[in-house]
Amino acid sequence: MPRYLIERDVSGWTADEIDAAGLRAKMCAPWFAGLNWIISYHDAERQFLFCVYDSNSEDDIRARARFAGLPAGAVRAIQEIHPEDIDSDDVVADREAPPTSATA
Repeated sequence: MPRYLIERDVSGWTADEIDAAGLRAKMCAPWFAGLNWIISYHDAERQFLFCVYDSNSEDDIRARARFAGLPAGAVRAIQEIHPEDIDSDDVVADREAPPTSATA
């Protein structure tokens, strides 16, 4: 199933309003089969929520956002990359190490 990153502008929202939005997202989940909220991150400085969902389509994500009363600015298909999945043989062995703070 495709995975998506949703950017939600929550400028001016209080912590209670953000918590209430999360509760609404959870409560409406039964009406949206095939859509699964994975995790969200709050950037308090920029006042954005970044939410990761598995979904059949961007349209399903936007429909659930409307139903739950949540903003859904940019919605982008994403792929996971795990450090343990990167083959160390692909790393160039003769690269010079970056300077550390002691040598910089």
